[in-house]
Amino acid sequence: MKKLLVLALGLTLACTCLYAQDAPPAEPPADEAPKADVAAPPARRQITPEQIQERQTRRLREAAAELKAMYDANQDGVIDPQERAKLDADLDTAQRLQRYLLLGQVLNEVDTDRNLEISDEESAKILEAMRKLRPGMGPGGRGPGMPGNGPRGNRPNGPRGNRQGPPPLQGAEPPAPPAED
Repeated sequence: MKKLLVLALGLTLACTCLYAQDAPPAEPPADEAPKADVAAPPARRQITPEQIQERQTRRLREAAAELKAMYDANQDGVIDPQERAKLDADLDTAQRLQRYLLLGQVLNEVDTDRNLEISDEESAKILEAMRKLRPGMGPGGRGPGMPGNGPRGNRPNGPRGNRQGPPPLQGAEPPAPPAED
């Protein structure tokens, strides 16, 4: 019975606090101009699927026009099969190299002798270069998309964790799966 009475009293106090209202604001003095209220943040715009499609179509058309200008070697306004083959080869190369973009930036910062071999002295600069390129990286300050940050917690994104890395070499044995803790 006492527990029920304490619970009812607690609920009554909580409801009283919730329903309590401040006194209406006092009228500003007649000689003072009323202050403007702090504007609420703007409401988030809702974008319709049609608007998304329109925006993506515009971006795709702009990119296609840029690529056409870059790869139309004879400037006839038409991409012929030889020009298209060059474009496809370059897009394939770009796709393969994309995964090395961040690593390439770090490599340019760290590899001072430009021999694509990381010495012990150069290795000591890696974390500093990573932090410079991606603020928040490193011990205790994980950047966006890093394990332990965000709704996924410490779970990896894929079968090899957040860093997918280059595909395994043909004919090489696959790496051993990580040990379960």
